[in-house]
Amino acid sequence: TDKNEYIALCDTGYISFGGWDGKYGLYLDANLMDGSSARCSTFNNRVLCSSVGQDESKTVDFECVGIEVWGVNS
Repeated sequence: TDKNEYIALCDTGYISFGGWDGKYGLYLDANLMDGSSARCSTFNNRVLCSSVGQDESKTVDFECVGIEVWGVNS
């Protein structure tokens, strides 16, 4: 969206994609077991996991069942 450049952040305690105002489009903890999703201005995304009727203006926490990681070589 060009509103900010918070594309990805890797730290010893977590990895996140997108963000603004303390919320992340996608957040995963260091164990890749627990995470959260919220709307963020970086991607103007919808919450990536939610229950029917859930307020999408709030952060939603989740537990990972599986994770898939891709890499692309140029």
